[in-house]
Amino acid sequence: MVLGFATFFREDLCVVGERARTMYRCAQEASAEKLRRATALQQARETLKERLQSFLEVADSEPQRLRIRDSLERTDVEDMRNVLRDVESYFRHAGPEQWILMLLESLKEFCGDEEFDGYRIEAFEILRASRKRGHSSCGCITNSVAVRSDWSTSRSKQIFDEPARKGVTGIR
Repeated sequence: MVLGFATFFREDLCVVGERARTMYRCAQEASAEKLRRATALQQARETLKERLQSFLEVADSEPQRLRIRDSLERTDVEDMRNVLRDVESYFRHAGPEQWILMLLESLKEFCGDEEFDGYRIEAFEILRASRKRGHSSCGCITNSVAVRSDWSTSRSKQIFDEPARKGVTGIR
């Protein structure tokens, strides 16, 4: 607020000062609200992005992966919410066998064919055994596969880091 010469002489300076403080406070509140909205939008976008990326790793069909990737590239929050809702609905209705296959698929790149086949056989044996005992179908299997996946991930990192520790300077 600019205080003109005429205002200085004609109006009460206490009133002018109070009006200036009010205008400043309103501007600060508007700015803070705008920053809060932008922060909330960014946090929502990041949360949606993380959840979609986790589903991208276990998606079992290429069209589903493409849809998730497209949504991640566009970063439109509403589109990301819609895609996430659809993907979660699909996974919610997937049976235990489908969950196991998706988890195993995410494990495939970290182990050899024989090791992968062993994990697949073991996972489905656990599923059959848990059904005979009447337990929840996916709990123990997904935990077992997830632990193996974590182990395989750490093992693959270890394998890739070995040349660096041995002093190898480059790969031909």
